[in-house]
Amino acid sequence: MRAKDTFTQAQLRLQAAGCRYRIKQAPRSPFIQVYDTLPPRRQQAARGYRVDDDQACWDLADLLLRVHERGTQGWPVRIWDELEASRAGEPLQRQLSWGELCGLVQTWIAPGGPKARDRNPFVCFRPKGYFGLTFDPDQIATTGQLEEFCLYTPVSLQLWREDPSHQLIRRPYNSKGFYGVIQMVN
Repeated sequence: MRAKDTFTQAQLRLQAAGCRYRIKQAPRSPFIQVYDTLPPRRQQAARGYRVDDDQACWDLADLLLRVHERGTQGWPVRIWDELEASRAGEPLQRQLSWGELCGLVQTWIAPGGPKARDRNPFVCFRPKGYFGLTFDPDQIATTGQLEEFCLYTPVSLQLWREDPSHQLIRRPYNSKGFYGVIQMVN
């Protein structure tokens, strides 16, 4: 229960300093909730700052005190932007490699898996499919690469990766295939 005590101390520290920003624990959320005591009384969850993390409680209190101090000196207050960017570099989840992602999809489409009935949209995740052949299994999978697959034909992407002077060919929009690819990636 030491973390709860640290959270309470951080709350009292903000209150004692007369900071316009305060913190509270939202029900059923692991993240610290930040709210403004002045109108328009905005509030937001501080993703990346967990109630049960002592260091996160102190770091957030320091950040709020710094922003409050800058606001009293006439600087523009951008606390909500800073909350978004403060821990943006630290992923909340571990990133998956292409090998892990393809393996995960393979378990979904295996007999008895949740997607076993309709495997066709997921052929691209097989070892001899687009993602299995194009990317190294240890390479981190990015949303940009998935987006490229949705927007452009696999053949044009392969040629473009070999020689960037090749033209990317868009998938036919408003086609059943296009919507199938979008649905599969979702």
